[in-house]
Amino acid sequence: MRAADRAVAEKTESRLSGSGKDVDGRIAVYVWEQIGGPAVELIPIDRNPARVAYITPDVSTVTTLVFQLTVTDDKGATGSDSVSVTIYPTVRSLAHGSALTQ
Repeated sequence: MRAADRAVAEKTESRLSGSGKDVDGRIAVYVWEQIGGPAVELIPIDRNPARVAYITPDVSTVTTLVFQLTVTDDKGATGSDSVSVTIYPTVRSLAHGSALTQ
């Protein structure tokens, strides 16, 4: 199990998908959880617990979310891996005629 880190824009839908292998049985349980960054709601996709979606938060600076997938096989053995998602703020333009002040 290894997830690739990635970067996405703020306020967009993003998805996580994971898998696990079991040489002597089958994977019985998949659990995604957020372990770092501003809280987001993880929503299962198509009732498949190995796949979840979330909306990236509105951020003013580059922000990292960290998620962990834990899989449990039919004999109770577990394995986990984490993935970092870097969120970049949207560049906002000034309205015509506006000026920056310090």
